[in-house]
Amino acid sequence: SPARTRAVVDAHADGLCGVRLGRPLSNFDLVYTANHPPLFYAVEAVPLGVGAASGHPLAGFRAARVVNVLLGVGVVVATAALCRALLPRRPGVAVGAAVVMGTVGLVVVTSGQIYNDTLAMATVTGLLAVTVALARGGPRPRILAGLAVLGPAAAASRASGAVALVAVVPAAAAVALHAAGSRVRRAGRGPAAAGALLALAVAAVGWFYLRNQRRYGDPTASGRIADMFPLGGGAHPSVWQVLRDGDLWWYVYRGFFGRPTLVTGHAEQVAVGVAVVTGVGLAAAAVRACIRRPSAGGAFRRSAFGPGGSGGAAVGWFLLAAHCLLAVATLVGYVAAGGASFTRYLLPMAPVLAIGVAASCRALPLGRRGLPTVAVVAAMAACTLVL
Repeated sequence: SPARTRAVVDAHADGLCGVRLGRPLSNFDLVYTANHPPLFYAVEAVPLGVGAASGHPLAGFRAARVVNVLLGVGVVVATAALCRALLPRRPGVAVGAAVVMGTVGLVVVTSGQIYNDTLAMATVTGLLAVTVALARGGPRPRILAGLAVLGPAAAASRASGAVALVAVVPAAAAVALHAAGSRVRRAGRGPAAAGALLALAVAAVGWFYLRNQRRYGDPTASGRIADMFPLGGGAHPSVWQVLRDGDLWWYVYRGFFGRPTLVTGHAEQVAVGVAVVTGVGLAAAAVRACIRRPSAGGAFRRSAFGPGGSGGAAVGWFLLAAHCLLAVATLVGYVAAGGASFTRYLLPMAPVLAIGVAASCRALPLGRRGLPTVAVVAAMAACTLVL
């Protein structure tokens, strides 16, 4: 049992650590990682194993960190691809979103260390980008191949990837249902597309989540992790209490910029400023959209999927909204179960937030010249460097 395991480890703590601790091991001394899917560990095992086998374990460790940095670059590229798929007529926003993503403190920290969040962000963001491209461009071979690869890869990188499939699978089915062809063929494509994507994911990593179910009692071992990293005082707030806790959400938001307890003074002002700029920019964009809509009259294209249709754009935005809601629901459920409020649990939606920041900056005065984006990026970069 976990209690017996902890007792045995505590009894041999001095020998295991090579020093006399004089205390039991804490959760931060002994961390279980077997609840996470294996793809990240399979990737990082290569440089770590080569370093250990060659007698240079530290070099292997540094090489593993370099691999994670490269995965972080992949996150930035995937963010630009997602924005490009969403807003094909706004290439500047894609560039801005990528730069914003590259200066988010939490993204930089996780990319510079051996964390599986980076691979999860890269695969999930790539999966979202491919799904949006499917909705807007139709089922082309490259898009279908990307969907077939990134779907299982996301589920095998972290549990957040499996959660993302909950939003991606219905979106892919909806696109298939409305693709060109007879009504009978379209009716068969929807379930076939959803079933194929699910089958690939289950075949690749379903065994691992079943293992977690048997070993920990749930597919992601969230209950075990909540016990390991509990909320102060062992509290188990209700979902409604978590949603209404303004201090908790302010703490979580500051976590995007760095360790929340360190985000004070000028760093806190940067966090507030980014939120204000984003809110004002989105409000300005909404006002412009309302002004333009009546003047468009009947110029809207038919709501269709594929090239030239507006249905694909709608599916893309609904997909991202569902994805963000699922990410927030994951954190809320974890905190309600007694776990701590880790901002890392919201990293899967960080690329979407970066797109929102870049789009809001473009909607501000001088936004097309990039000045608001440059100001936001400079402030975030300075904050990240300091913290």
